[in-house]
Parts: sequence; structure tokens; C-alpha cells
Amino acid sequence: MALWVVGTIVHTFCGYWRTQIYIAGFGLFNYVATLLIPNFAWIERLTLLEIPLRMYCIAGVPAIVLILGLAQRRKLA
Repeated sequence: MALWVVGTIVHTFCGYWRTQIYIAGFGLFNYVATLLIPNFAWIERLTLLEIPLRMYCIAGVPAIVLILGLAQRRKLA
């Protein structure tokens, strides 16, 4: 499902090829990327590195959208 979503989004923004080609390309990329994982400890370290990005997505993006929405509403009033 995730590959289909990514393929559809990429096709929407730069639709040079059919969606199935993007899906196959991302699937192949994911397969090769998983073959390059050396061990489970490496995955645990990578998870620790992505925690700040997740916190930004959970708190930062909604806060920015709220601030922009309030600024837009004040501009219209």
C-alpha cells in the first residue's frame, strides 16, 4: 500500500512514466536498501537518529499550520 501511495504521489508531481513503473522502482530500491542493512543494532541506532524528525512531524508541522492559519484568518478579517 505504501509503495502505491508513493508511486501515485511521484506520478502526480512528475508524471513522465506510468504509476506502475514508479511503484516497481521504489520496490526495487526498498529491496536493495534492506539487503544493505548489516545487523539489527544498526537499525536501533537509526531509529534513535530519527526520533527528532518524528517529534518535529508530531509537534512542529501542526504548530506551523496553526500559526499560518491564524495569520491568514487575521489577514482576511
